[in-house]
Amino acid sequence: MNGRTAGDAESGGRVVFLAASRAEHRDSLFGLTPANVPTFGRRLPLHPTPERFLADILANRHNRTILERWETLALPDGWLVAGCLFQTVWNLRSGHVPAFGIKDYDLFYFDAADTSEAAEREVQARVDDALGDLGVTVEASNQARVHLWYESYFGAPYAPLRHSREGIDRFLVPATCVGVRPGELYAPNGLVPLYDGLLTMNPLTPHRELFLRKARSYQARWPWLKIH
Repeated sequence: MNGRTAGDAESGGRVVFLAASRAEHRDSLFGLTPANVPTFGRRLPLHPTPERFLADILANRHNRTILERWETLALPDGWLVAGCLFQTVWNLRSGHVPAFGIKDYDLFYFDAADTSEAAEREVQARVDDALGDLGVTVEASNQARVHLWYESYFGAPYAPLRHSREGIDRFLVPATCVGVRPGELYAPNGLVPLYDGLLTMNPLTPHRELFLRKARSYQARWPWLKIH
């Protein structure tokens, strides 16, 4: 590793967390142990840190288990992303249990060598074998093939991606652009909008109707969220 700690932040609001070493944290994800993972309903900080975010998302036992079994998934450029992370944070702020209302747990990976549906199904089968006992839906998506189906499904164009992080960059709501894997957090827009519940349209995906549909669905479940 390059010596960064959980508190490091890059320019432009981007937050990257790297564990000091694999050996140092071999017994705990991100150097966090169950003793310092918060219980639900705890008051959240005004200025969220990477450490706070990681502790919060690990309060969701499904997130924790997925990350504990990460190596068995063998996902190239793999990330745990999206709703299972930011919705856990919103649940904690709302006083709900961490996993309240979370419909699925999304895994991104990137395999440009095989963008077929069949290959993606094979990866999904491996994920199901590793995580099927959790009793929740875990979906794996090859970001190298999103541009092949996005427009027909959502009605908007989508340029090819170069790696999984670009898929995170293009979530419809910037506050929700977060991804984690053991030892690393990717938050290209920082964490403040997420904790503030600020829902704005992503200039990288300026599809207003899609944005409003998504934002309103979030606000219906967490009424304190603000749409701008």
